[in-house]
Amino acid sequence: MSQAESKTPNYTKIKIPNTPPATTSSKHKTVQLSIKDEIKFLYMKKEKLNNALHKAHLKAAQGWGKTWYLIEKSINESLNKELECKYKTMDD
Repeated sequence: MSQAESKTPNYTKIKIPNTPPATTSSKHKTVQLSIKDEIKFLYMKKEKLNNALHKAHLKAAQGWGKTWYLIEKSINESLNKELECKYKTMDD
């Protein structure tokens, strides 16, 4: 099994019995298209979340004024600590 096949999600795997070469080619293209569509969807979702986060950040900065910098710094520090713990447990 190649490295690309081992990274293919199970939901994109299509089983076709007695596969002639044309069917195998179509199957491969279908799997590739499915993965590309999933990547496009996740990218658009990420962009929407980034835009919403940016708008929330601007609104908070406008509402809190100069103290927003300190609040944001505190939030970032606590998030970084939490993420470090999660990444350490994932590596173990």
